[in-house]
Amino acid sequence: MTPSELDVLIQKYLEGTSTKKEDILIDKVYLRSGKKHVELPVLNPQQLEALENRLHHKILDHTRSRKPLPKKQKGVVLWYYAVAASLLIMISVGYLFHSLQGNRLGTTPLFSHSFIQNNGKTNQRIALSDGSFVALYPKSTIRISLDSLSDFRIVFLEGAAFFEVAPDRSKPFLVYTQNVVTRVLGTSFTVRAFETDKDIRVTVMEGKVSVTAQNLEQPKENSEVILTPNHEAIFNKSSQTVFATLAEDPIIINKTLDNSMKFEEEQVSIILKQLEVAYKVKIVFDDKQFERCRITSTFVDENLYDRLTIICSAIGSTYEIVGTEILVKNPKCF
Repeated sequence: MTPSELDVLIQKYLEGTSTKKEDILIDKVYLRSGKKHVELPVLNPQQLEALENRLHHKILDHTRSRKPLPKKQKGVVLWYYAVAASLLIMISVGYLFHSLQGNRLGTTPLFSHSFIQNNGKTNQRIALSDGSFVALYPKSTIRISLDSLSDFRIVFLEGAAFFEVAPDRSKPFLVYTQNVVTRVLGTSFTVRAFETDKDIRVTVMEGKVSVTAQNLEQPKENSEVILTPNHEAIFNKSSQTVFATLAEDPIIINKTLDNSMKFEEEQVSIILKQLEVAYKVKIVFDDKQFERCRITSTFVDENLYDRLTIICSAIGSTYEIVGTEILVKNPKCF
């Protein structure tokens, strides 16, 4: 397709006269070409605003639906949602790169939305109008849509960011990357979605979030996982699948407990239960096998996995992570 032909197609899309086949063609050009930056047609600000608003309202029309969908249709809606959201990002970001060069990104609103790029070497802390906060990692960009008339708070992310979301049950907070959408009501979590990474990772610190894989080629029914603190969702770009596991570096969630722990000839079963409460993770073991196991140890600043390694080494046992649980087994206590 030549640039002039693409201009005509975009114009038809703006006017609402494009056919379904032509809409699909737009999707292929902007989303499925595999190119991060595509050559954009030259649009004036009014045309770009019309295109952006049309795509934005299409997204909201789908998300406002309260009717439950048959399982076979859920994947189709997610596919459409992913296409529309990604197309909206690409067109808006492309326009900004061409029209806002030399300006401070994030200080000039784009059609009541904000686009922010962190070109620095440290995290950039951003306060959102709804009371939420974002720590935007270096080499990352976000596009924020907090329209007061919308049923959702929406952020489009390229790269990585830590989110502290202000609670609002009436307006869920949605974070979109190219392959994953994260939905929360109020919590803190990290999304890592750099283009060069083989996986997209969502790690929860507080609250509960839903992470859905947006498989554009073959939508799957089991593409959603629910995460709680110290859980992590991993979306593999090659297999187009998502699964839940434990975070790479779990933190103490129960604020009533100190990071340091001291034990004098304490039963290992009691220590494991204290770790379970502190980190809010499930530790599975056989009480009868561990009833004679006791250790003396002091934990200061070790992470959860180091502490488990110390315990297991002392009693000759092993541990493994199975999904979002930790299985401790085969103690040698006499």
